[in-house]
Amino acid sequence: MTFYSAEVTVTPADPSMTYFCNVLPRAEFDAFPSEQELIDAQIAQITGAAELNAMSFEEFCRSMGLLFTGTQSFVTAEELAGDTEYVEYVFGLDYSGKATSELVSASFRTKPEPTVQPSSMTLGLEVVDLTDVSARLQVTPSTADEYYYCFFVLRENLDALGEEGIINLCLDDLNEHISSSDYATVVAEQCHKGNYTFSYAEFAANTEYVGFAFGVGQHGLRAAATTRLFTTEPFMLKDAAGGDDPIRIEVVSWGIENAQIKFIPTSEAVPYRCELTKLADFAGLSDEEILAKDMEKLWNDYGDYYSMMLLNESFTMTRYMPLDPDTEYIAFAYGLSDTEFKATTKLCKVVLRTPAAEGSSVGARTLGLLRR
Repeated sequence: MTFYSAEVTVTPADPSMTYFCNVLPRAEFDAFPSEQELIDAQIAQITGAAELNAMSFEEFCRSMGLLFTGTQSFVTAEELAGDTEYVEYVFGLDYSGKATSELVSASFRTKPEPTVQPSSMTLGLEVVDLTDVSARLQVTPSTADEYYYCFFVLRENLDALGEEGIINLCLDDLNEHISSSDYATVVAEQCHKGNYTFSYAEFAANTEYVGFAFGVGQHGLRAAATTRLFTTEPFMLKDAAGGDDPIRIEVVSWGIENAQIKFIPTSEAVPYRCELTKLADFAGLSDEEILAKDMEKLWNDYGDYYSMMLLNESFTMTRYMPLDPDTEYIAFAYGLSDTEFKATTKLCKVVLRTPAAEGSSVGARTLGLLRR
């Protein structure tokens, strides 16, 4: 028994019989005038659901795994309320929709819900490597063995929502992912321990932002905040940088597991094609030969549909699959007409080598924080 779940074991007298098992709060259970009326209501509910899905009673029960045989142990629910009385009930039910036994029940009370244990961890934050398109949030925690969540937020959203609102919005996002996975997996992917630098490139010009972080711990099946919200001073992007290339390639972050590259075209390079691949794929080739080889591959792969792969505005490429360690890669882009298969600019490129080893991750983020 926990404050949100209970493990139940059901042993039928006849090991071959099929039966239905469910849980209700004590108040809802007691609202039925008799146990037979609860059985009838439960069968009617299953029958209605089967008809709604254009299935027979048996088909629906088998597809949903509603009936059991033999001794079964399972967690009856994982979203119960704390310190609340529930009734687990079971009755024989066959696949024709007929009750085959009386109802048997057992009462239990969940444990009181514990408070989230606050942490004394503090988080030092600094915005570094600020450009006209990107920024990095450098996080230095006071301890290296606790998780924290970090991101950026529009200053006006922080002012409107407040610290508690920002924390709750991020926790809602984490817990939505946890509901279809599990706490350990999601937090390991989207939160961090120890020193970490988070890179981001989807900012708007002439707009104030704030970097933030807060501690994250487990509360039942969900994530909860363990510290207050730590924030940076508000900041804005620098003035736009010029350049000679028709497509600017900005390396936002670079590593085995956190490669993020932004491609920024000028008007003469729209539409354009961009890619990140191993430099060995173009070993010994000139820029003109790289462009020609890539166009040949693009045509072989997509033919007349190549235009679907073209971009018309700035694009941040994020690689979620790990890159090979200690390997040279080339990020490149060039203008490519969408009306005739012809390059409209020279090849723009950046050559990068991945580190020998790395242990970081990139997770999903609450993008609503960066929208008005």
